[in-house]
Order: sequence, then C-alpha cells, then structure tokens
Amino acid sequence: MASDGRIENISIDGAPPARMMHELGEIHACKQFSHPLTNGTVSTIRLEYDLLDSFPAAREALQHTVFEPTGELQLEVHFHAAKPCRRVKLFRRYGGGERMLDDFERSEDGLVASMALKHPRVGSQYELEWEW
Repeated sequence: MASDGRIENISIDGAPPARMMHELGEIHACKQFSHPLTNGTVSTIRLEYDLLDSFPAAREALQHTVFEPTGELQLEVHFHAAKPCRRVKLFRRYGGGERMLDDFERSEDGLVASMALKHPRVGSQYELEWEW
C-alpha cells in the first residue's frame, strides 16, 4: 500500500496484520495462517485500511497488481459524504497495453465505487479511477 497521505487502521480479516514491512515508500501487510495452506486451498482475505489526507487531485485512483493466481478480486472505495465521486473508470494494464473494462459499479449517491473480477490475470495491474 502507498498513499499521498497517511495510512491508518490496517486490518486483515478484522485483526491487526501479523507483520508489516515498510519498504521503498510502501507498506506490506501480512497475514499469518493458523496452519500451512496446501496446494489448491481457497481462502478469502479482507484487507481494510483508512487513508487520511490523501487523494488531493480532481482525478485519483486505487491500483492493485495481481501477483498470485486469484479466484476473485474485489476493490471497494467508500467516499466521504462531502466529497462523492462523479465518474468512475476501470483499467487493466498488462504486457505494455491498457484496456478499459466495464466491471465496476458506482452507487447513485457517488459514495461507493467498486469492482469485482473473477480470475484476474497474474501480472495485471487493475486501476479503479474516479473524478470528484
């Protein structure tokens, strides 16, 4: 994770991360499983955090890079009531190319933008972009 502002209240499945590493301006939050995972094990992990004093520009984005095979990727952004989003776009970048996708939703009041993709491509970067 990286941000223009502060990152606070990081949790994984409702608990503090087992380990956090700060490296090159990024925070890596790690979950420790109660037992080793076997090949083919499916696990749902929920990462939540608050971003404060972030997103100063009129157009901003949340990016996620897929490093491991993933069954489903969900990104959801909740906006402050005083600063709802007006427009949302979703992009996938892979192998030097960029493609706009339709797999996103924006609530009518502009307070939530989200995307959900089944089996996102490993090595792809997904960007949920919005305008205030």
